[in-house]
Amino acid sequence: MLRAKRLVIIRAGDTKLYQEFRKRFADDPETLIIYDRRSGSRRRQKRQNVPERRRGERRLPHDPEILTNRGFFVTRAERGRSAR
Repeated sequence: MLRAKRLVIIRAGDTKLYQEFRKRFADDPETLIIYDRRSGSRRRQKRQNVPERRRGERRLPHDPEILTNRGFFVTRAERGRSAR
């Protein structure tokens, strides 16, 4: 099973940049290139007060405008996650 060590998140819909990164890292099995799949903050939705089950913040600790301005974000892949 392939284990990615580096995760490159590409701005949703930026096909040209996605293809460029796929080509650039084609021979690097430790790098996984994916599109940003977020569609907005679910935490903004009104819900009943349900206790938080997560142990900590799961979102990437970065400037929220970085994908808009630069088009991509590079981070380490989480341990235990496998590349598909």
